[in-house]
Amino acid sequence: MTDVHEGELAVHRLRGLSLTMDDLEYALAVGDNQARYYRTENDPPSMSGLARWAGTVRGLRNRLVPRGWHKKNPRNLPVTLAPDHSFGIVSVTGNEYTGIRGFTPPSPVRPPGLVTLQAIGWNLQQFEPQLQLPFGDEELELMAEDSTGGIGSRILWILLYRESQDKIWAELSQPLLVEGGVVERWQERILVPTYSPHGEVSP
Repeated sequence: MTDVHEGELAVHRLRGLSLTMDDLEYALAVGDNQARYYRTENDPPSMSGLARWAGTVRGLRNRLVPRGWHKKNPRNLPVTLAPDHSFGIVSVTGNEYTGIRGFTPPSPVRPPGLVTLQAIGWNLQQFEPQLQLPFGDEELELMAEDSTGGIGSRILWILLYRESQDKIWAELSQPLLVEGGVVERWQERILVPTYSPHGEVSP
């Protein structure tokens, strides 16, 4: 059963992670500013989405690193680590179920890569060790090399976000199980209030 936090419960849960809702909203706003900048008819079609991702990562790190957080980039996956290194956060685009409470769980729009898969596998081992990791022999052999640069031995959270109808929908959630390239189960979901960004945010 997934724990879904929203409203004051979400604020309280974030506080337990040394985070605030302002931290997440700032990161999302920086990403949105970058995405809007690359929406001219002369930009590559994928540039806006790439800029949103990069801006969100940068915005989150700009807020957290001065407070003692750390950053690692195993296999070019930008992970922001808590001050005590107990967990890490990655940012990815989510599907249409991102940021809303419902029967269908959200998922990244693209299948997780090897580093993320390994970290999710560790999540599963920590919270439900009786379950087997959902990987084949070839994947397990690759994962034995610890491609995460140490991230795989820590809890992984994903900052999922999406834009729809000029609004940002997002959540900070803890993946538990991946099947067929889709995150099927989450341990926890912390919903960010839906909002419409206005103006510019200095990165």
